[in-house]
Amino acid sequence: MSGNEQLKLAVRLHLIGDAKVADDFRSVDAFLQSDDCMHLIRVFDDKLRKQLASFRQSRRAAAPTVRPLTLDELNPASAPKPSTATAGEPTAPAPTVAATPSAMSATLPSDPVAPAQPAIAAAPALPAPTTATSASASAADGAPPPVNTGTTTPAPMSENTPSATPAPTPAPAPAPAPAPVPAPALAQAPPAAEPPGLTFRLRNARAGEAYAQTLETLPAGGPAIRYTRMTLPTTLDLHADLASGTISGTPALPGDYDIELAYCLDGPHGGAERRASVKLLVNADPRSMWQNLPSKRDDVYWKPDEDSAFIDAGQLKLIAASKRGRSHAHVGSFRDDDFSLAHLAQSGWHVAVVADGAGSARFSRRGAQLICAEALQHLQRTLDGAEGLAIDQAAQAYGALSAQAPDDSGKELARQTLHNKLFVTVGHAAYYAVKAIVQEVAAQGDPQTSYKDYSSTALIAACKRYPFGTLHVAYWVGDGAVGVYSKRDGVTLLGEVDSGEYSGQTRFLEPGEVSQEALLRRTRFVLGDADSALVLMSDGVSDPKFDTDARLARAAVWDELWQDLEQTGALAADAGAPQQKLLDWLDFWSAGNHDDRTIAIIY
Repeated sequence: MSGNEQLKLAVRLHLIGDAKVADDFRSVDAFLQSDDCMHLIRVFDDKLRKQLASFRQSRRAAAPTVRPLTLDELNPASAPKPSTATAGEPTAPAPTVAATPSAMSATLPSDPVAPAQPAIAAAPALPAPTTATSASASAADGAPPPVNTGTTTPAPMSENTPSATPAPTPAPAPAPAPAPVPAPALAQAPPAAEPPGLTFRLRNARAGEAYAQTLETLPAGGPAIRYTRMTLPTTLDLHADLASGTISGTPALPGDYDIELAYCLDGPHGGAERRASVKLLVNADPRSMWQNLPSKRDDVYWKPDEDSAFIDAGQLKLIAASKRGRSHAHVGSFRDDDFSLAHLAQSGWHVAVVADGAGSARFSRRGAQLICAEALQHLQRTLDGAEGLAIDQAAQAYGALSAQAPDDSGKELARQTLHNKLFVTVGHAAYYAVKAIVQEVAAQGDPQTSYKDYSSTALIAACKRYPFGTLHVAYWVGDGAVGVYSKRDGVTLLGEVDSGEYSGQTRFLEPGEVSQEALLRRTRFVLGDADSALVLMSDGVSDPKFDTDARLARAAVWDELWQDLEQTGALAADAGAPQQKLLDWLDFWSAGNHDDRTIAIIY
């Protein structure tokens, strides 16, 4: 019976003493067959061996004075009896048997050494005492020392012992000489304990997203292992690679899943298969948690929850898309954003307007709609008329001087002239949009309704291509962004993001923002190259794509946005249904950004 089985038997006898009924006996036997019990027994066996080695070492260091018992002392009946000397015969030295306590002052080794046997008189001469070399050598090899049964070992004589024949009377036995101390035996290393079971961990997954994760073992830096089996739930839609310990695939459903494992340790204990389990948490796709409830069609200001448009004007193209945000769709509220697009074939101008109704204003969707419609109508009337011709003349004069130094007086005068012409067209479009909202409020005839109920931002822009470049102009109030983007020249913003008095607030198109001073300040233009594009976006797009106002002015971030738009295929020359592709792009996921999204591009 092995040592571990003996320990197991002892454990069973100990536990059975507390058993009351048959179920208790069966529970004890089941526990004895478990891996946990075997692990405890191995650990206990290992600790016993270590404690024994430590005990032996401490006894050597303490130099104990207790002499080990001899075989003869353990069995007195077998000890030889000393011979009786007659008168006149020499007396043999006293045998080295158990000494009195007073004679045990010498230091004795802790390991057993062959004791000296009683000497039997064989001749008058005393033989030389023998040494314990062989016993010491045996002890040094780690084996028990042999028992000396064939050699007589008389006690050594003291220096004043006469060499003549001793007196007839027996002399008292001298104190035994100190026995030689053998070299300490080499302690055998205890067998290595089997490592305890391992714990496994997996990173969380998300339903509907590709997943690949290698099992992590704890504690870190543990023994190398080989997986022999991995059992995954069939509903998990994942598969396992035993060689690498990787779980991969695309989980379809959220939930908590238990994965059963079987593995072996590499090394001396590698033959024993072990079992474990690991839990995988599959989080729900946050997009699947949003509802998409339709808005109320019977509302007086109802409009579609999404809209898009595309115009191929030859030299330039116009595209726009507007989508109700998830936060609005979740509760069935309306799309507050709006846009308008137009190519004025008579004058060659291209117009785009984007408005974002305030979420706190109950009729803001109508305010945004009025801004886009009225601003477009005003630009059509003016740019196709005398005002458009005046802008052409001022633009040509400025274009001819565009290569001059910035501080050139003639160039500055041409710039101011062009600015004034654009102010009375694009800038005045904002004024007429405010006027339309004022008329809408009056038409309600409800004293509880005010202009603020129609609050909305306004991005009003137009561009025209000339032989010397493309002229871009915009009026901008509120958040969102209007920028002229070129892969060669980067980006030029045609305004600034308006912030309110508190964080998260913004300015809206109100009567105070269409004074002559405000219109001159907010109307800006730039002369771009032939490949430049005019981009307008509500904050539902600019916030997730730029994060901060500082990033809004960085060309590198605009490069990323443009590459993202090109990958949709909506901007390709031969794109089919480009407006639908742009509308689908607006459904991109950005945590925490679920407002209405609208973008318009002239490119």
